[in-house]
Amino acid sequence: MNMNKMFLSSLVYVVALTYTTVFVALTTCTVYGAEPIEMPLPDDVKTIEVGANAEIKTLEDALNHVAEIRKTDKTTPLALRVAPGDYMPGKTLKFTAEYTSIDMAPLFIYAADFSKKPRIHGGAPITNWQKTTFNGRSDVWYADVSALELKGRPNILCLNGQRYRFARWPNLEPAYPYTSGYTPADMRRKSKDTLEGFYEDELQIRPEDVRAWAHPEDARVVAYPRHGYHTRTINIREIKDGVMYLDCKHTEITHHLHLWNCWYVENVAEELDAPGEWYYDPRAQKVYLIPLEGVDLNNSVVTVAQSGPVIQFEKCGNCTFAGLEIVGGANQGIEILDSDYLNFRACTIHDIGSTGVWIRGAFVEVTDCDLYNCASYGIFLHSYHTDRLVTGRNGVVLENNYIHDCHCGIFNAGQGTRISHNLIHDTRTSAISGYGRFCDISYNRIRHSCIMADDTGALYDSGWGGGCQTKIRYNWISDTIGHKFSGGNHTFFWDAACGIYFDETSGGADVYGNLIARAHMGGMHLHCARWLNVYNNIFVSNASTPTSIYSRQLSISDWNKTGFGGGRRDLHVGEYNWIIKMDPNWAQFPSISQDANTDAIYADDGAMMMGNKFQNNIFYYPGQSGSGRMLNASSLNLKENVFNKNVYWSGREPNGKIKEVWMNTGREDGMTYQSWLDAGQDADSVVEDPLFVNPSKDDYRLKPDSPALKLGFVELPFDEMGLKKSHFRPELPQEADGLREHPEWLKMPEKK
Repeated sequence: MNMNKMFLSSLVYVVALTYTTVFVALTTCTVYGAEPIEMPLPDDVKTIEVGANAEIKTLEDALNHVAEIRKTDKTTPLALRVAPGDYMPGKTLKFTAEYTSIDMAPLFIYAADFSKKPRIHGGAPITNWQKTTFNGRSDVWYADVSALELKGRPNILCLNGQRYRFARWPNLEPAYPYTSGYTPADMRRKSKDTLEGFYEDELQIRPEDVRAWAHPEDARVVAYPRHGYHTRTINIREIKDGVMYLDCKHTEITHHLHLWNCWYVENVAEELDAPGEWYYDPRAQKVYLIPLEGVDLNNSVVTVAQSGPVIQFEKCGNCTFAGLEIVGGANQGIEILDSDYLNFRACTIHDIGSTGVWIRGAFVEVTDCDLYNCASYGIFLHSYHTDRLVTGRNGVVLENNYIHDCHCGIFNAGQGTRISHNLIHDTRTSAISGYGRFCDISYNRIRHSCIMADDTGALYDSGWGGGCQTKIRYNWISDTIGHKFSGGNHTFFWDAACGIYFDETSGGADVYGNLIARAHMGGMHLHCARWLNVYNNIFVSNASTPTSIYSRQLSISDWNKTGFGGGRRDLHVGEYNWIIKMDPNWAQFPSISQDANTDAIYADDGAMMMGNKFQNNIFYYPGQSGSGRMLNASSLNLKENVFNKNVYWSGREPNGKIKEVWMNTGREDGMTYQSWLDAGQDADSVVEDPLFVNPSKDDYRLKPDSPALKLGFVELPFDEMGLKKSHFRPELPQEADGLREHPEWLKMPEKK
């Protein structure tokens, strides 16, 4: 490793100081201590002042100055010390090898005052606002933006760093953020894969939803698919005879928009009718906006972004960002393309049209950052060329970040990634999606996830090789919601969201030391998951109000030779072949070792699930109904999957009798605990109260005489789970309001 890379690695060590951790943490605004944060810099750094009273006023000019220096001097570390204020490049601020690379001394861009973060806007400024009357309202402002030369429809408008909504139909009511502002897709099917009466680029409108819009071509449909994996935004060609014709690929509707979907239309002139909304007229090239009460637009910072990230790194590296605020990007806040050795510390990234930080690179670190109001992912980690070999590690670290109010918190497709000490809450789908390979997902605090998704989990992955040699440890996961939208009605706490989900042939991971509480499908769900070691976890009050047979503490579904056929088998065989082609040495790991092209993937009875061990876990569910089972499986081979040394406590009946620990293997429904024992399972397990200190107050420490301790259970490091104090996060901010503070947000609006 050269000296420049060594400096970046040493910086990580310098700021990784001693921490104190709490369970409850944070807000969007960092509260700083009495002492100002100092930026660790090398002694020989050359500092360039930017903004305020400095000679160089803009970040664009500062980068040009850096490029001039680097023509003759590649060995002196450079630092851009950025004064507080608003910086509006108007287009993507792009970093390339002429500014910073691993062959040069490092470049630092940091806040002169960490308590007053410089704000970098992703859009161009809009000025010269005037009041007008629009749709019969007198509180509408407009501005001519023809000088900005916008092409097509702009995507993001921010006022003083806060994103405003497009004028939309149906309206979103602030008191009902999850149950208003959507309408159901009226799509009839002949069969599972065949639509009836219209083509794949058409959306049939319910009669009660038909609206008269002069220019529907200005608008676009935003669709939330049933599984919540991807939000689709699709332009409208025209609306005719109750059918909306869309500009989309032929598979986009059938694969992502069907009967369980909700959708709305945005950027419609006639629907500009609520404060916080805006509309862009492409013919007049004007923006119309209704500000919140008391806002004077001519004394505000208003920006509009059309496309592209706010900041982009392409084929470069050796750079550190610290203490900056990034807002209003139409796509990514920060986009990293084939770039290495980048560090982002104590940055605030919010109100982004897609992903906060998008990474395709190695040795990238995002730490002590706040990311929120990202329409897609807080952080998205793409696979990299180093991820293809068994020996490859990307060295990416995502640590001590506060992520909330995003579609998904973190997506991880990397290898060797560390995702630790993050606080993630109020996500529409998973908090962390993707287990990668050889990853460490640890010490995270996750709550109130999967608010608008079903068939998912707070932690989720799918596919052959997903989770191989990954460690999922010491995470505190609670309040996984689950959602179904059907016939215009929202159903929450539905039975299709769980704490940890290994889907469709994923596996090969160690899952230990986690606390999973109040997940409404169940604590953990395995779908053909293989070679998992699940031990020393606490499962508390999951599926406490089951709505179907799938709501259990632990649920398992398996494919046999018949179920694992057709397109599903082709998909997973293709994944297996791709992994082995990358590196045949992957076959040394049990979860990948069986050749998916043959029957080697099946046990003797034709079942796929094998090699799973559930040991030294605590299952505590005294609040579950009397008919609730601890385990529900569609098919479970009891020779290939082992349970032992677990503690089960389902509580007592009113007469004092211990409730039955019900099991269902899919081959024998309603097994008593005794018949479960007779089948060779849980020989050394007990049905006893684990003796938590105070479970009603979420205190799951064990009393000294706990039966779990006698069986070898090791206490969890509760005070180390979640955010921690650090050099760049000296105080833990208060958490932003969400479902914890406003459970009423899940209620349906009153009918008018």
